[in-house]
Amino acid sequence: MGIYRRLGSGSEPSGVILDELSDRFGPPPESVRRLGGLADLKRLAERLRVQSIIGRRGKLVIRMRHDARIDVPELIRFVSDHPSASFSPAGVLAVPMVGGDWLRLAEDTLQAVAPEPVEAQA
Repeated sequence: MGIYRRLGSGSEPSGVILDELSDRFGPPPESVRRLGGLADLKRLAERLRVQSIIGRRGKLVIRMRHDARIDVPELIRFVSDHPSASFSPAGVLAVPMVGGDWLRLAEDTLQAVAPEPVEAQA
């Protein structure tokens, strides 16, 4: 239960916790690794002030808060480089989900529009 709390708190990168789990119990199952990735995504989204991230109708929908910390020129470049992506005046970035790894797509998308590179946490 303590490890689950540590993952949820976001006080340390999930990679550190997963390494500890590996040392104690052997390689964690895929579901535990995904939980770590989700914790890292949550931490990144909070840092960038993202309101929500959801999957809807084959698209990843990232809703930005009005005070989101994003690099506007990078956002424009991202949408230009991904013709099926869109950004609305209401602060909603929609990106088609090709394949099934929405977690990786969400992290990659947030990294692309972050004001500076954010360290990989896993």
